[in-house]
Amino acid sequence: MTSRQRWLFAALFLATTALADVESETEALQGRLNAFAQSSKRGGRGLFADSVTATPPPAVLRLGPGRPVGWLTEYQGSIRPPRAVPRKALVAEQPWILQDLTLRITRSQRRGEHLLARIKLSGRRDQAWVNASYDAVVQGDLVTTMVLKKWRECRAKRTPFVDVAKAAGMAATDPAVLDHPTLGLAAYGAAAADVDGDGRIDLLSTAHDTNRLYLNRGNGKFQMVEIKSPRQATGPLFLDFDNDGDADLFLSANGKQMLLENRLVPDGKLAFKDVSEAQNIAVRSLTFSAVAGDINGDRRPDIYVAAYNNYGPVAPDNWNNAHNGLPNLLFVTQPDGTYREEAKKWGVADTRWSYAAQFVDLDEDKRLDLYVANDFGAGNALFLNRGGRFEDVARARGVRESGYSMGVSFGDIDNDGRLDLHVTRMSSKAGNRILARGGEPGANPLSALASGNGLYRQEASGRFTDVTKSAGPFPAGWAWGGGFLDIDNDGFQDLYVPNGHLSGTLEADT
Repeated sequence: MTSRQRWLFAALFLATTALADVESETEALQGRLNAFAQSSKRGGRGLFADSVTATPPPAVLRLGPGRPVGWLTEYQGSIRPPRAVPRKALVAEQPWILQDLTLRITRSQRRGEHLLARIKLSGRRDQAWVNASYDAVVQGDLVTTMVLKKWRECRAKRTPFVDVAKAAGMAATDPAVLDHPTLGLAAYGAAAADVDGDGRIDLLSTAHDTNRLYLNRGNGKFQMVEIKSPRQATGPLFLDFDNDGDADLFLSANGKQMLLENRLVPDGKLAFKDVSEAQNIAVRSLTFSAVAGDINGDRRPDIYVAAYNNYGPVAPDNWNNAHNGLPNLLFVTQPDGTYREEAKKWGVADTRWSYAAQFVDLDEDKRLDLYVANDFGAGNALFLNRGGRFEDVARARGVRESGYSMGVSFGDIDNDGRLDLHVTRMSSKAGNRILARGGEPGANPLSALASGNGLYRQEASGRFTDVTKSAGPFPAGWAWGGGFLDIDNDGFQDLYVPNGHLSGTLEADT
């Protein structure tokens, strides 16, 4: 080893060690913030110094004029200069007593003996939703400075959503994640359809021990009925595969895929019959979700299934460009009324650890196209239906991405008649902090691997433009499925994004 190589190795070792030390301090501080957010009754001991340089409390902030945002009114806080505040007074007067209070560190760096941290606050107070950011200085284990940089409140005249699951008869429970019998494959899904033909939408959710069908009784109440399947299902999909007018059920799974025929027609009674083998659906794989659409023009639904792999025993062959997932499945309807698996024939046997997919006619040629969301950075697919075969044009259309994608949905965000694209992706608080130390957030090309959400507007040319930052951003954390819907009936598409992930035994590990 030359002297130059030894110097470079030593510099790299020191830089890596310093980075690890800063992140270790940051995680320790995050743990103390988590404990404080869960209960501030300790008066901030162990988190704040006896005297803290802090911004005057938001309770006396001057809020600017409100700006209507849908059913909400948005207010910005007018921030005053910081001052020395005793710890007890700081805890008493700051907005810690919020519902769903969350404090998270988004950036941190060491400067001399101090750790500098950007702390994001979020929570709600009755019909007010609060988002704020602080610049904190930590000396030893204690916060000595807590300066407010931004304060934003969104207020509503009434709570827009109320949890009525228990009252409606839908408050089923499942084991905690770390106690779950299927830890490592605790993938669940939900689907909606009028299953019993009474004109009301029913709901189905999969679980580790059964499938729960909630029949809508029309009075705000649901009746739970178990739908047994040959094995645990992951993602459910309602479709009328035999065109008899009732909703049948496809279930993706770890093992053989399943198709259950609804016998409401012709028997006149709700019951499901396993026809997986007879319909050539019982193909062994490990899949998480499925979508249906008529790709061959025979007016019967074909089924595309997103396949993953046995993560854990099987590791991705490349953490940023994995291609060793199981091939996705495409069940195509045949003249005799059965299905045949033809993903390879149609050019859509993607092996990039797929999570989700969506059929949509993007080029308006009356043939359904297909977008596939893939994990582990290998890029997503936009397959245009060329009639008998699909062509992947994701890179040419600007939606290939490099993130760890989990979900996909289409909607027209600007009402220009063209469908736009929303993709949910992995996010990591620690990963984003580490990448941000190398420059501005988003400057590192690896930032896309932990970016959370992506929003793409379709232009007249058919290409897509990334408008995530200008239209959002969308700080939904580790995001999964979700999709477009007009929540407030104002004619514009809103987004719902489920989020969260547990990677260890502590909340700080999320």
